Amino acid sequence: MTETTLTDLPVEILYHVFRYCDAKTIICRIGAVCRRLHNVVDQYKQIELKFELDWEMYWAIKKISRANHPDAVSSLSVLHGKKDIPHWTIDSFISAIRSFTNIRHLSLCYIEYKQLHQYLKYASTLRLVSLLIKSGDTLNRDTYSYISVVIEKSNLRKLHLSNFTNEIRYISWPRGCQLTHLTIKSCNYNQHIAILQQLPNLHTFQLNTVDLTQDSNPDARLNSQLACLILKDCSLSIEQLKLLLSNTPELRDLRLNLRYKSLDSIGQIYNWEIVVRTELNFLDKFKFFISYDNSSINGIDLHSVVLPFQTPFWLIEKRWFVASEYLFSNSYSRIISFYTMPAIGIRYCAYNKLTINGVLFTNDKYYGVKHNEGRYIDKIESNVSNGILQ
Repeated sequence: MTETTLTDLPVEILYHVFRYCDAKTIICRIGAVCRRLHNVVDQYKQIELKFELDWEMYWAIKKISRANHPDAVSSLSVLHGKKDIPHWTIDSFISAIRSFTNIRHLSLCYIEYKQLHQYLKYASTLRLVSLLIKSGDTLNRDTYSYISVVIEKSNLRKLHLSNFTNEIRYISWPRGCQLTHLTIKSCNYNQHIAILQQLPNLHTFQLNTVDLTQDSNPDARLNSQLACLILKDCSLSIEQLKLLLSNTPELRDLRLNLRYKSLDSIGQIYNWEIVVRTELNFLDKFKFFISYDNSSINGIDLHSVVLPFQTPFWLIEKRWFVASEYLFSNSYSRIISFYTMPAIGIRYCAYNKLTINGVLFTNDKYYGVKHNEGRYIDKIESNVSNGILQ
């Protein structure tokens, strides 16, 4: 049997391998093996560049420009890790990347707004599919004007503005905007409605929370075609959530991360079956994580917390399975939480950077658990006689 080496693989397999390699590996290493691989790399049009801005990055881009066709780069991610970067350095870098005319996915992270404007001018010349902006600065209205131009001139489908709050009102959405995915930090209720009205093709909307306490007009309603809504860190009451969800009757996927200060509102949570049946007839995927941070919690029965979620509606009709957990870092900090399973990548708010212990109730069994950075690192089945945790 003859051995198959990298040089023998079909082009389709090599392109699949390239997806797991960085640009330097593809161009400077694989492309230097032999003439065939050089030609395969030369024809590859999906190179992803991820760089932190410095002189090494500048010369690497110059080398890539010489080694490959200008349209080989399809994704560019820029991080300004250093402060006080000279303007001439930014100008030199942007001048170097202008030859990359095939970029479809652009990420700009922690760039000062004056320099961000230069990148956005460059972005307005591209046919972007996705744009991600993370900024540590407070952005001015000019920045939103530049973003509006990019949206209007590009073929944008995904827009990720994770640090943006109510300033989203400064963005102009062009008529017929094709945006399908939008991520922002927060907005008020009226802005939420305006976004749904102006983005008829929006499929997925992700944000931390919607402010229903300021400048909100509950009479502003619509029936949006939104299919996926993600609220990552909010404390809205069930009535406020019902108001929000009444505008999106076509939801198929709902993900909620809710935080409360006491267990007083837990009775409202149990009415979710009624909310789903009356407001969300098409809901297929429902993931939630609900936590109560209260140092005065005493005598909690984890089984009783999930019992209302063990009806035929939850277990048989929808197949949504709920677990409950009691977490403690010391005698003064305790969290009661319950959430849909499987619990993948759960973040425990105040505890997400600590190693903490807890007790988990799921599938009618109790487990002793330990978490680190919000993920399970240990889980051991335990015997709890009466289910009451003090």
